[in-house]
This record gives sequence, structure tokens and C-alpha cells, in this order.
Amino acid sequence: MAYCIMRVAKIKTTSAGNARLKHNRREVECTTLRNPDAGRVKIICSPEQKQVETKSFKEIFHERTAGQKIRSNAVHAVELVLTFSPGALKDEQLKEWAYVNMKWVSKNFGGTQNIIDCQLHLDESTPHLHCIVVPLDDRGRLNARTFLGGTRERMSELQTSYAQDMERFGLERGISRTITKAQHQDYKRHIADLAEKEGRLRAYEAVFGNESTFDIETYMSFLKAKSERSGGSQEVSERERNQAPRFGGGDFER
Repeated sequence: MAYCIMRVAKIKTTSAGNARLKHNRREVECTTLRNPDAGRVKIICSPEQKQVETKSFKEIFHERTAGQKIRSNAVHAVELVLTFSPGALKDEQLKEWAYVNMKWVSKNFGGTQNIIDCQLHLDESTPHLHCIVVPLDDRGRLNARTFLGGTRERMSELQTSYAQDMERFGLERGISRTITKAQHQDYKRHIADLAEKEGRLRAYEAVFGNESTFDIETYMSFLKAKSERSGGSQEVSERERNQAPRFGGGDFER
């Protein structure tokens, strides 16, 4: 089962917009690259986008909103990250996939003239598009609410609409977050959590050896219970070693 993935992030300052543009254009070092030589592909959606491809976000934003009074809490831009399950598409499908994505962004965010930057990144684990949109409404006013609404229902509608356009690639919508209650996790936080689990893995092997496989989540629960019983001590007695959760023939043994 392969999923389409669409995330939306609000950009609320010009400095944040500058940082996002530099990252997407690979003008700053990126530590998550898996294949640096693959690089990126800039996708030109409109004449307006081509005119600003070498400008900073601050310059672009001031040009687009000239004469407008910008609220201190205004959303200056919207960044969309569009991708799919790893390995779901072949390389020869990427061009059409990117084109269909651009049509969807244009349809839902005020037209191609609102898209100021679009990059197809091929140098990380899975190809993905970064699109930055300055949300100008039909009057040319900065108005993110027109496109994003103010409720979770609107975001769910966007996810459903996106999935419908991605069906031609065999991609489907994931289960709604209103059902799963899942929260998006920042990439750096995700890496930190993985490192913490890796550290616990090494600690387990140091105490119990690696002669048997085990479930890391159960081991974490074991350590927590051990700490509570001993007032915070992490020392493990011989008896407790024998009580540690292990796998044996597919079932837990204690």
C-alpha cells in the first residue's frame, strides 16, 4: 500500500522565508542528503516565478505586498512539502507526478502566479517537492485564511483533494489524523528519538548480551519500572536480569 503525503507549514516572517528558500535552493548545507550528486530540479510554473528565481524571500514578499499593511501575526507564505511512500514511484514517473502536483497547488492556492519557488529534491531518501506560495487572494491582498481556512476540517479537505489527484499514480490517502490522533514530528526530534533508542539498545546488550532478540519498547518499560522500584537507580541485579523481557520462539519469555 503506497500513500501520497502532503504537509503544509506557515511562514510568518521574512527571515523564516529567507531560510526556507535557501534550504530549498540548496544554498546552505543540508545534513540529511543521501545522494548529493542527484541535486534538485527547479520547476518553473509561471513567468512570475521565473522573474524572482534569484531574489531573496524578503525582496519577493515586499514586491508582492507593496502598499499593504501587514499584520504582525500575518502568514507571509505557505510552504507545501509533497511526496509519497518510499519506492512508490519509478524515476520515469516523476516528471508527470511533479506536473500534476503543480496543477493541484495552483488550483488550491490562487494560481501559478502565487507560486514563488518550487524545487524537486532528488538528493534525499525519497523524491519530494517543496513549493512556497505567497497567499494573495483575488484582490491581491495577503490572505492565507482564504486558502487554509481556520479549521481542521479545511486541512482534511485539502488532504482528500490532494489524494484524489494522486490516485492516477496508485497513491492513496492515509487515515485521517482526526481518527489516528497522530502528530507530525519534526525531523530533528525524530532523529534524536532514534538516537535515544539506539543508546538503550546498547545498554541492553551491555547488561544482557545479544544472544536473544528483544522488543525495545518493552525494554524501555522494563527500565522505567525498574527505576520506579529502586528510586531512580539504573543498576540491574542478577534476579532482574532474568526478569527482563525477551523473545523466545516468537513469544515473550520471562
